[in-house]
Amino acid sequence: MARYITKRLLLLFPVVFGVATLVFFLIHMIPGDPVEVMLGETAMPSAKDELRKALGLDKGLVEQYLIFLKNAAIGDLGRSLYTSRPVLSAVIERYPATLELTITALILSILISIPAGIISAVKKNSLIDRLAMLSALFGVSIPNFWLGPLLIILFSVQLGLLPVAGRESIYHLMLPALTLGMGMAAILSRMTRASMLEVLNKEYITAARAKGLSNFAVIVKHG
Repeated sequence: MARYITKRLLLLFPVVFGVATLVFFLIHMIPGDPVEVMLGETAMPSAKDELRKALGLDKGLVEQYLIFLKNAAIGDLGRSLYTSRPVLSAVIERYPATLELTITALILSILISIPAGIISAVKKNSLIDRLAMLSALFGVSIPNFWLGPLLIILFSVQLGLLPVAGRESIYHLMLPALTLGMGMAAILSRMTRASMLEVLNKEYITAARAKGLSNFAVIVKHG
């Protein structure tokens, strides 16, 4: 396990480097001048030149990239080209909401997937099993950017049960958490079902059933 975790952590560095590089060049490919966005098109040329120099935009693209990597290595992510705010402070400001949403999505996915996987394994090849696995297939196949608007239309626009936006109560978390959690729930339910089927075929499970134990007792004690 330690070797696996170490390997994954080592693989994280090239992934982060690749993503950072891709994002850097994609941002510079976006049409428009960030200096004009900040100051307006009617700003004095001298003011534009001064801001461009302050942001490092007067340098070549490769030089900007090397400076970006050097600063990122020491935790300085620079300033946003469009808000002029420090990027790190913007990330920290939004981190609590992101963490809140991630944890809620994870909890929902576990609450949905584990019972669904266990029931599917116990009721193998039944209607419940087929419906659960069909739902899991849809959960894996449907992208979040399509599922999110669909849930908004159904639960907010049509039924009026959940709010579309905001962060005032737990109800505001439900739709985004469901959107993020459904994919995880689909994968976990299939994994749980496969693991349970493997366990249910063990000899000690057969012996427990031969003693007259119910499926529920077998799962609770031995599953």
